[in-house]
Amino acid sequence: MRIRFPLKELIRYSLVLSLSIMVFVAIMTYSQELDLLSGISRATLSGAVLLVTCAVSILLIVLFEKRNFTDSARHTHLRLFLGSLINVLFMFGYHFFRLWAEKYGLIPSALYVSEEMQVLEGWQLYLLIIIPALMVYGLVHLLHNFILLNHLKTQTELEVSHLRSVNAETTNQLLRQQVQPHFLFNALTVLKSLIRKDGKTAEAYLLRLSDFLRISFSQNKKGIATVREEVKLCRDYLEMQKMRFGDALEYTFDVPDSYQDGILPFFSLQPLAENAVKHNELTDERPLHIRITVHDGVIKVENNLQRKASVEGSTGNGLSNLSERYKLLSGNNIHIVDDGVSFSVAFNIIPV
Repeated sequence: MRIRFPLKELIRYSLVLSLSIMVFVAIMTYSQELDLLSGISRATLSGAVLLVTCAVSILLIVLFEKRNFTDSARHTHLRLFLGSLINVLFMFGYHFFRLWAEKYGLIPSALYVSEEMQVLEGWQLYLLIIIPALMVYGLVHLLHNFILLNHLKTQTELEVSHLRSVNAETTNQLLRQQVQPHFLFNALTVLKSLIRKDGKTAEAYLLRLSDFLRISFSQNKKGIATVREEVKLCRDYLEMQKMRFGDALEYTFDVPDSYQDGILPFFSLQPLAENAVKHNELTDERPLHIRITVHDGVIKVENNLQRKASVEGSTGNGLSNLSERYKLLSGNNIHIVDDGVSFSVAFNIIPV
């Protein structure tokens, strides 16, 4: 994402600053009881000087930083030096032009010059020219740097937000691809076995498998789902595993109706149930118990621990994946508890 250069903002704020200075000088001149023409002339001159200074600053910014202004700090000191030098030269150029114009009677000095500049001569006069020139450019330099940094901060925040959105979408795409080949192989093997033994059970299994695969590969661009949708997906998965493992797998759902419309990360409950099945031993003597419950707005997936010695094909990225996606959606973390007897993952349901 390329960050847009804030040229319009620089010009707009420069014009506002110049007009403000013109008004300020006009008011100050009027308070000194000078004539109207003198006040307007000095105010116009002050605004013009500031506007030229702003133009010099903007030209230097464009020259040094437009192509890569995200690295603007590197050129700040160089811009300050060159801008101050150009502004001092400009003020001296104006001073000598004014002297030439006065010599030939083109302008009356009282309209444009303060009393100090009419009295001072030599190095004192030059010092009076240099110091205001440096102060004026310093003010403009600070203003433009503030605009650049503020714009860069805003654009960077937008870029981070965009990257988070892209990352969430990419994560969802990767998540949909986590329906591993061995799961499909096992599902089809179970289906083949059920067709031979019990046609009605095989039909029910096929319907659940169809719903599960349809939702798994659906284009959920927002990356969210309702509790009702996640519970159905998880229930379909567990029911298929129940048909496979029989009494070696037990599961319960305790999700009140008042929470059914809450928001969860897409594909959040089923992977937790799948992890429980993948990482634990399942036997009729020692069945695996999976419980999905909701209490005070917190949904929890819990199972008893009877770990397998090794788990083939496990990457360990499932929980970190869920944790990252949940934090992007809610700003909170998931809570993982492993006390050696049971394992649980809990997180708040996001209200609608």
